[in-house]
Amino acid sequence: MKKIHALTRLYQGAVLAGCYIPIRFDAEIEISRGGYYGFKFEGYLAKVELFKGLKEGKINLEEEKKQIEINKNDFGRDTSVKEFKYLKMGHFKVNWERKGGRIMTYIWELNNIFAPTPSLVLQAG
Repeated sequence: MKKIHALTRLYQGAVLAGCYIPIRFDAEIEISRGGYYGFKFEGYLAKVELFKGLKEGKINLEEEKKQIEINKNDFGRDTSVKEFKYLKMGHFKVNWERKGGRIMTYIWELNNIFAPTPSLVLQAG
């Protein structure tokens, strides 16, 4: 498979079930000649509402634990998530991997995951 590395701008909008901002990450896209793809994301995401609430002191320890469990359940429903770990202050470590069919299906999936507008800059590697 030919590897294509994805350099991405900060994704605006929703990732999975809520508003997450990628903090530090590696992303890789693999596309075969037949149009089949693989996508990997390994890095750190911040849950915007949780981070803001904790920073402003509006979320207590009990509410933080509740929010962590909600996020864990949301990510747990996606079989592409290989690792999901809460660190602190609304930050999570995530390892997400998906392989699939034709590239047009992949582009459609990316659009739904990183909605409303994915900003991918592809560079042959």
